[in-house]
Amino acid sequence: MGIFSWISDNVDKILIAVGLCTVLFWPKVKQGLELLKGEAPPPASGKPSCCACPPEEPEHDDASKEHWVVRTMEIRAYCLDHKLDDGTKLCEDLISVLVAAKPKKTVIVTREV
Repeated sequence: MGIFSWISDNVDKILIAVGLCTVLFWPKVKQGLELLKGEAPPPASGKPSCCACPPEEPEHDDASKEHWVVRTMEIRAYCLDHKLDDGTKLCEDLISVLVAAKPKKTVIVTREV
């Protein structure tokens, strides 16, 4: 009889806990029910999940010139290992361009009035 008296004494706290759990976990419960019914939930990113969409292009990171030269050298090593002569030549051309290139200077002219 001890458990029944504890439940009857704390019924309000139990109902509050059950209601709180229902509110907190309702989106997951709803998603689980949709999966059981066979309905696909909407994609989380807001974009359609289909194969017809083109892949997103990665943005260029702000890596230094040395980092790009190292990347190109790694690609060149891959081309050498797999005997891809055209790829090796292209990598060597790109490395020479990266090493010889100097950033363009931007001149800002201001005039005081």
